[in-house]
Amino acid sequence: MRSRPPETIPFIRVFYKTGYQRFIKGLCAAAFIFFIYTTITSLRPDLQNPASIGTDASNYYAAGQRLNDGHQLYALEPGDRPVANGIDPSKWSFPLLSPPPIAVLWRPLAMIPGDLSMYLWWWTGIVASVAFAAWLILRSSAKVQLMALFLAPSLSITIWSGNLNALLIPLSAFVWWAGSRRKSNLAGVIVGVSALLKLMPGMFLLWFLFTDDRRSVRSFFLTVAAGLALSALGAGIAAHFQYLDVAAQANSVDLSPFSPISMARSIGVGAPFAEWVPYALAAVCAAGAWLTRKRPEWCFAACGVGIALGTPDLRIETLAWLLVAMVPFAAKLQPAPSKAQKPAPMPMVAANASVALPGAD
Repeated sequence: MRSRPPETIPFIRVFYKTGYQRFIKGLCAAAFIFFIYTTITSLRPDLQNPASIGTDASNYYAAGQRLNDGHQLYALEPGDRPVANGIDPSKWSFPLLSPPPIAVLWRPLAMIPGDLSMYLWWWTGIVASVAFAAWLILRSSAKVQLMALFLAPSLSITIWSGNLNALLIPLSAFVWWAGSRRKSNLAGVIVGVSALLKLMPGMFLLWFLFTDDRRSVRSFFLTVAAGLALSALGAGIAAHFQYLDVAAQANSVDLSPFSPISMARSIGVGAPFAEWVPYALAAVCAAGAWLTRKRPEWCFAACGVGIALGTPDLRIETLAWLLVAMVPFAAKLQPAPSKAQKPAPMPMVAANASVALPGAD
């Protein structure tokens, strides 16, 4: 008599499957902890001090400080806090590569004496990103966990970088929760703020449009309009027009080897066409979002992939945005029914049916 494999035996099969899932979950958790620890101790020890000149937190602080002093946002003047990129004319002509709203956000933070604001910003990003990673590991299936495992090095750099992504990635994951719980106004506000601070997260607007979430769309545009008005007051209208030149240089200077533009150039694509490769990738993802508009989780994931791959300067840490694309499959939340959907009618009781009353025999 041939014996049955243990994984096919009732009860034992349950424990077999549970043990496998726990092993994968433990492996992913250990990998994330290892990469987070190794990044700050060995791979990128320069990130241990967020107040060091040239770090992202220091550059944000310097931008807010320049605005508080009445100086130009995208140029250094005597007495300004040094910025590593800004003092290296062989690389950049501008001391800040982000849109003006991030500098306006930092104006009150730059008023805090000493390095406290930079450390508070740094630790907020660390806590938010670590909490997001822990949630993703605990909630997702083994397949999602294994895919997330490949992105552990990317997220570990983001966690320690002090970059805005350390906050925007967890916030973008929260967009799915808000949208799937019919908290459309909240979802629109989050995406609007994210688009003001870093343009690419605005691609989640397509998720709102393609799934016909009109309240989110309205909240998005109201948030962007209010944010631009505040940004114009805090940084000046001229700085916003100057950012067009900043963005053009950021998309062409000192690109990483992983950038779609760099890869296109390496295979012989000419300059007029190579610069359009990231936007072509974003367009492909946008088309995927439209094709999957009837399945909100896939539509959201397509937008997340577009944010990760559609940026001209794609770096290892930028790939952490792919984790946001996995959120709908880890959250296991079903989107709330739209207003167009009506509840099923209650069954009618036949006129001649007897109804038992309380106390009746």
